[in-house]
Amino acid sequence: MNRLGQIALLALASPLAACVGAGVPVGERAIDPDFVVGGGSWDTGGVVFVMARAERDAGQLVICGAWTVVSESSVTIFDTPDIVEAGSILLAGDNVLHGLKRFTRLDGTENLRGQTAACLRSGRPWRPEYENAAPEVRLVRRAIDFDDFSGPTAIFTPGPVPDILAR
Repeated sequence: MNRLGQIALLALASPLAACVGAGVPVGERAIDPDFVVGGGSWDTGGVVFVMARAERDAGQLVICGAWTVVSESSVTIFDTPDIVEAGSILLAGDNVLHGLKRFTRLDGTENLRGQTAACLRSGRPWRPEYENAAPEVRLVRRAIDFDDFSGPTAIFTPGPVPDILAR
């Protein structure tokens, strides 16, 4: 490969190198009161809950999390995982993880403490400002429509949800 080819390869590979290892499972953790709870609700009924916690592992930032849904309707059942997948975790103002469907999906909201959450490598080194920062769950607003005439059939709105960890 000539010098110009090597430079072109480096230019393409460098941005991708930051993503290597992001979202890779690195273990599990029992859900405890140190997890934050975020989410949102469908206007047709149903609430999406995402629980998350930040940890340091060998100098790297790891995000542990799980998600669950309450009162899911037949209208939204297939769209809820897409809402979770489009979500992100912010920590100390940084968007540290995108694509939350890789977190453990739990059934219901009863007895969540002690259940298992998946821990994913964020692809970022641990920074001092992460030490006392609480993760922030960010989900996207979405409207779903089954026909072209009546407008949206259901709208998901991110926002405050009850703290289901019974602290």
